[in-house]
Amino acid sequence: MSTPDDPVIHSPPSLGILSLIVPAACASPDVGGIDPNSDGEARRRQKTCRVCGDHATGYNFNVITCESCKAFFRRNALRPKEFKCPYSEDCEINAVSRRFCQKCRLRKCFAVGMKKEWILNEEQLRRRKNSRLNNMANQQRQKQVHYYQYGCYTLMSPAGPGTSDSPPSRPLGLMTSNQGSPDAVSYRYFFIQEAFKGMNDPMEQGRQKASFLKNEKSPADIMNIMDVTMRRFVKMAKKLPAFNDLSQDGKFALLKGGMIEMLTVRGVRRFDINSGVWTTPTLKESCEVSINMFDQLNADLRNEQKMRFLQFFKIFHEDIRSNDLVISMIMLIVLFSPRDCITDPQDRRIIARHHEQFCALLNRYLESLYGDDAHKLNEQLPTALRMLREISASCGLLFLGTVNTSEAEPLPREFFKVE
Repeated sequence: MSTPDDPVIHSPPSLGILSLIVPAACASPDVGGIDPNSDGEARRRQKTCRVCGDHATGYNFNVITCESCKAFFRRNALRPKEFKCPYSEDCEINAVSRRFCQKCRLRKCFAVGMKKEWILNEEQLRRRKNSRLNNMANQQRQKQVHYYQYGCYTLMSPAGPGTSDSPPSRPLGLMTSNQGSPDAVSYRYFFIQEAFKGMNDPMEQGRQKASFLKNEKSPADIMNIMDVTMRRFVKMAKKLPAFNDLSQDGKFALLKGGMIEMLTVRGVRRFDINSGVWTTPTLKESCEVSINMFDQLNADLRNEQKMRFLQFFKIFHEDIRSNDLVISMIMLIVLFSPRDCITDPQDRRIIARHHEQFCALLNRYLESLYGDDAHKLNEQLPTALRMLREISASCGLLFLGTVNTSEAEPLPREFFKVE
């Protein structure tokens, strides 16, 4: 049994684009026709080296200087050897003449206030550099932890009108086990959120949207609506590092084997049991698909499949059904389930490992929300997975003889036999 959902986005948003901020170049001051008392001249003088008048880069040894005078002072201020002036012992030091008289240049360095006691030796420089690198690393680490944890707090807030902007009372820091640090756990939740971000993107014009907007939807319309979610599932999977660890054959087999099961889980999130309809967040218009759409499908299977979906829906607690992150993790557990169609030993090991990791993530997340009661919710998962396998195995003929193939998208027809 599959469930209708949102339409296709043909141009997914690109990920990982970094905006490069190029600092503006500092223009050299124009020395012609400047009023020495003007504000512009005052600003210009603040940017010039106090020793030679060249463009300054910052404060060095207590005085604003250029890089050249900074390096000159560091090399020579502590040297025991005294320089000799080849001229009149009173050389004018500027950006050109500074090369010709070391004695007068060094004397001017001291005259403007440069302090030789501020010069660090090699060991002091090494310690300062290491300290700066450690501070930068700590700051970056704190930013990442803050970003991932706050992203996770947002995800952990219950869906619905009562959602709060404040973090949950049980922070991610409490989720500790031998599966990884809290920071690493938050990082994985962040990647799950990013992978599923496009699932609810606004709908584009096309046959899929037209199918959803119809008041009376045919079996072909239902397939067109499912086509959207199928394509989005493929795009979602490509964003997952776990999926990209697989071979090409492994990726294809994984999607082929898990597609209908993921559609069914997605249908749980979008289904309103009170009104008996599926809705979509991708349309501004109020559009829905009634569960009575089953009545148009294969008469030998439709009633059984309808009841199987309703039983599957009811196995989950209402809080689970309304939580986007929980539903996303269940879909990943379903996607990364060991299957007989996966033949490559390396792919099988990768899938088994990620299946266990996603199960552990779901367990941690439920513990963070419900504490000791989480195990009751988590115990539902094996039963739910068995029910999904039964639904998937028996729905291949659900659309048989009910669809005009010229009206239906080709992708769903790879999963549902229509003729």
